Amino acid sequence: KGWGGAINGIIWSYYGWEMICGVTSEVQNPQTNVPIIVGVSVTTVSVLYILAVSSYHIVIPLTDIVKDTPIASQFGLTTMGRFGKIFLALAVMVSSFGSVHCSFLADSRNIHS
Repeated sequence: KGWGGAINGIIWSYYGWEMICGVTSEVQNPQTNVPIIVGVSVTTVSVLYILAVSSYHIVIPLTDIVKDTPIASQFGLTTMGRFGKIFLALAVMVSSFGSVHCSFLADSRNIHS
């Protein structure tokens, strides 16, 4: 909770970059393709993150943001009602499972590299 929880989430989100070396052996022409992939992916994620945070701040008052409720669910409830709350909660869950899947994929490749 608090700063410790935030730092843990940040460190875990960078875990994928640590695992890129084991996966590059399967990429065709890695000297050219890996920098392109990294640039496109970092730009895409950054733009999506900025759009999401900006949307949260436009729609939800700051007094509600600081409460201890999940911000995506609160945003969905405010913009789309109960359906939006459930939909965005499921979207965050699917995204988390996708991250875990990628971690498993990269970890399994380390055995072979």
